[in-house]
Amino acid sequence: MDRVLVLDNERLHAEEIAECLRSRNMEVTICDTLRHAERMLRHCNTSVVLIVINVSDSRRPWGRIIRKLQEVCFQHCSPNSPALLCVSRIQREPQFELYLEQAGARLVYES
Repeated sequence: MDRVLVLDNERLHAEEIAECLRSRNMEVTICDTLRHAERMLRHCNTSVVLIVINVSDSRRPWGRIIRKLQEVCFQHCSPNSPALLCVSRIQREPQFELYLEQAGARLVYES
């Protein structure tokens, strides 16, 4: 069973994403803070294959958050780092989309 970590501080939204992933036979852990996500990545016994990040809140420092997640994954997630999938309910500026792409993440918009 593939393991997915969802980083989302909106509980209902996180549960919607988790339910969708669970219906596809994935094991999901929801984290509402970066610190919680870091702790889970450092101490997970099985490899996380995907990290889903809700980037809808434009006030949060997503660049720093993504770099920190990548750093923790590089140090603790072997043999491969998980894929990063960012989701947003609001349209983001092209510079942000480009940054995510350059960081190796993918961005999808929810309707």
